[in-house]
Amino acid sequence: MPSQQKSKSEIRRPALIWRIIDVAGEDAAIKLVDAYGGTNISIPKTPDGTKIENLLGHEAAKAMCESYANTKFYIPKSMTLWSNSKSRDYVKGHPSKSARETARHLGLSVVRIYQIRRELGLTKPTKNQRSKLMQEVSN
Repeated sequence: MPSQQKSKSEIRRPALIWRIIDVAGEDAAIKLVDAYGGTNISIPKTPDGTKIENLLGHEAAKAMCESYANTKFYIPKSMTLWSNSKSRDYVKGHPSKSARETARHLGLSVVRIYQIRRELGLTKPTKNQRSKLMQEVSN
């Protein structure tokens, strides 16, 4: 059975990943996510002797520099993008899993898992929130 290639609209990826793929290729995008996922990177003016050249190779790094010189990017932690509702459903359905386990499963950052938990009311109130609550109750 021959494999059929999916179109961009069928594969949910962050827009930045598609831009990197268009400029430097899918291998370059995968390498950037693996090396820098969850962090910011700056694209230099020229690739010569830079970390990006060492990682991607000269041609892909050159393409990135020509298109995005002096641009700072947040590189997502994953090539795929879970829908927000799917991520929220997973977090809600697995409250006993650690934030780290959940983040790895969903391809999201631990910070995003904490944000989702707060949005769903799955976290304990902070000391400051408890103090405010107690003040409101006593008034």
